[in-house]
Order: sequence, then structure tokens, then C-alpha cells
Amino acid sequence: MKRWLVRLWLPGVGIAVWQLSTSMQWLDPLFFPSPMRLLETFRQLTASGDIANHLSATLTRLMIAYTVGSAAGITMGLALGSLAFWRRSTQVVMSGLYSSPKLALLPAFLVLFGVNDFSRTLPAGLSCFVLMAVYSMDAVRAVKPTYVDLARIYGASRRALFFRVYVPACLPSLFTGLRLGLGTGLVMVVATEMLGAPSGLGAFIWITAHTLAVDRMYVGIALCGIVGATTNYLFERLERRMAPWIPQE
Repeated sequence: MKRWLVRLWLPGVGIAVWQLSTSMQWLDPLFFPSPMRLLETFRQLTASGDIANHLSATLTRLMIAYTVGSAAGITMGLALGSLAFWRRSTQVVMSGLYSSPKLALLPAFLVLFGVNDFSRTLPAGLSCFVLMAVYSMDAVRAVKPTYVDLARIYGASRRALFFRVYVPACLPSLFTGLRLGLGTGLVMVVATEMLGAPSGLGAFIWITAHTLAVDRMYVGIALCGIVGATTNYLFERLERRMAPWIPQE
């Protein structure tokens, strides 16, 4: 209970101040609807099924981009981390991809692959891929050589060396990359949905903003934050279960 209070007291205070400011007419209700009005709008959107349709579209694109991009990134990062020649050969390309805005590639993807969900999902998948490749590569390079040498002295096979030494040592960095990759993927998916997608939270926010349905717009923004916070919490729980040796807050 104490941990939840520590996490939620600041958002709770912010919502209370927001409600008080709208009740006292300190904020224009046209642009800052009260939290109670937003709850009523959310109830209506839930009853009509609009929220479920847009949320499922966003989560589907996110899961596809995140799963494929992260799996490919981890595989490539672990390989590059252990192969010095290929790591140096691809360093310039990986650095360029990591620092470049992947959203800028969306027009090229639309031209090459057409206006479809595959093209809209590619920037998010590429973002997850590059992020996980960099984190995985750095995780392998950060494994202490003494751990590897000690395991070899005791006769560890290549398979045992990988699963008993490299994987446990890399898990902290991998979990950090996975959590950041999920947040980055969500940002990219919502951003691409704003650029002409027929459904999704990004499309919902964009349309409601242009039609001045401000209460609906805030509901869409709040849902993006809730999805991000929920997935981050789930990854924290998964990290504690799979890597209990990692120091926790």
C-alpha cells in the first residue's frame, strides 16, 4: 500500500488541482474539461465501443512492431557483441540509425510498400530493433572476462557458458532496453497513426483535436499514458521474477 501511495500521490494531487481549477472557473472548460467530465466521456466512448476499437488497433500494431523488432535486435546485438569484426563493420550504420528520427522514414516506407499497416508499423519496429541491438551489444561487451574464464576453468560448454554466464549477466541491460523499447515503440505507433491511419489512438487524438472535441482528445492522451505506465509496471514485475538478483528500488 505504501509503495502505491508513493507512486500515485503526485498524479492524484494534479487531478485534484485540475478539478478545483475548473470548478472555480480558473481554467476555461472549453480547453480544459474537468476530470469528472473526462470520466463521463470515457464511459460514453467505452459503451459505444469506440475506445475498444482504437485501443485494439494501437496495441496490435505495437505488439507486432515490438515483438519482431526486439527479437531481431536482441539476436543481432548478441551476435555483434561477440564478433569484433562485424561489430566494427556495422558501427557506423548502427550509430546512424540510432541517432536518426525513424519517423522521417515513413514517407519512404509508404512509397515503397504502399499505404497500409505494414508501412505504418515499420518505423516502430525499426526503432525497437535499433534500440535492442545497441543495448544487447553493450550488454555482451560489459560481461566481466573473469566470469567467462572461471566458467571455462570448471569445464563449462559453449551452451552452458551462454545460458549460465552471458544470459544472466546481460539480463539487467536487456530488461532496461526492453522497457525503453516498448515506450519508444508506443510513441512511434501513435505518431504514425496521426499521419493518416484509419484507426488507433493516434488517429483518434488527431481527429478529435481537429474537430475541437477536446474532452475526447484528452481521453485519448490519457489512454496513451495509461498504456505506457501499465506496460512498464508489467515489465518491472517480469524483471523481478526472471532476474531476482538485480537490485530493486
